[in-house]
Amino acid sequence: MLYIFNDKVVYDDTQCSLTNIDTNDTILLPATASRLLSLFIKYQGTTLTRTEILNSVWDEYGYKASNNTLSQYISLIRKNFQLLGDNTEFLITIPRTGFVLTTKVEVRLVESLTDASSFVSTLDNPLTPLEHSESLASFHTEHTDNSLIMTKDNLSSLLKENDIKYFHYINVLSFIILCSVLLLFYLYRGEIKTTKLYLAGKIDSCSVYTLYKSSKDLIGSKLVTIEHIAKDKLPCVANNFYISQLEDSLLYDKTGRLFISRCGYQDNISKVISTCKSLFTHE
Repeated sequence: MLYIFNDKVVYDDTQCSLTNIDTNDTILLPATASRLLSLFIKYQGTTLTRTEILNSVWDEYGYKASNNTLSQYISLIRKNFQLLGDNTEFLITIPRTGFVLTTKVEVRLVESLTDASSFVSTLDNPLTPLEHSESLASFHTEHTDNSLIMTKDNLSSLLKENDIKYFHYINVLSFIILCSVLLLFYLYRGEIKTTKLYLAGKIDSCSVYTLYKSSKDLIGSKLVTIEHIAKDKLPCVANNFYISQLEDSLLYDKTGRLFISRCGYQDNISKVISTCKSLFTHE
C-alpha cells in the first residue's frame, strides 16, 4: 500500500521506499525501518512504548534489539524524510515512555502513485477529517481480520524450510535486477531517461557513486563498508569509477545486501563506458 505524508512524501510499504512527489527522488528504507514506520502509521495518534515497539518490529521476526537501536532507526526515518523535503516533526518522543506518530501530520492511504499525484493536484478539495478517519479505520479493520486468520502458529506450519529459502532467493534476485536496471539507465543515459547518481567519496583514485541519496552522517560509514568489499574483490583501476548501493541495515545490524560495480571508460575524452564488472553480496 502507498501512504502520502503531508502531500509531499509517498511511503511504499511493499518496496520499502520513500519518494518525493515533486522531484521523484527516492530513498530505500531497510526492512526493519519500513516495519517500524508501518507500525506508527497503523497506530497514528497512539503512544507506543519502547517495549511494544521492540516486540512488534524485532522480537516477532526473530531479532533482538536494544533501546539504542530503536532510537537509531527513529533517527534514520526522520532524516530520510528531511532529505526528501519534509521537515515536519511527525515522530514525537515521549520521555521515559516511547514514541507517537502525531495526528498533526496528514497521512493518506492510496492504491498507486497515480492516485497520489491526483491527491496533490486536488488540494482545494481535500478529504474531510471524517472521510480520512473512515479510510484509516477500514485499513485497520482489514489488517486486524487478516491477523486473526494468519496467526503465528499457522504461519509456522505453512512455511516450510524450502519455501523460506525460495523466498530469500527471489528477494535477492529482485535486488540484483533492480540494481542492474538502474545501472543500465546510467550507462545509456543518451538513449533513455538518466538516473541521478550521488558522489559518496573516493577509493584510491576511483570516485564512488551511490544510486540513492544518503544523509551526511551515513555517507562516511557507507564508504568504509564499500571500500572494505571493493579492495578485496574489485580493487580500484586507473580511469575507473564505482557505482554502489547497500542497505542501511548493514551499518546497524551487520546484515543486508550490497551491490558494487566498477566501470571503465574507453578514453578520457568521450567518457564512453567500455565495460563494468559487478559484485553482489548478502551478509
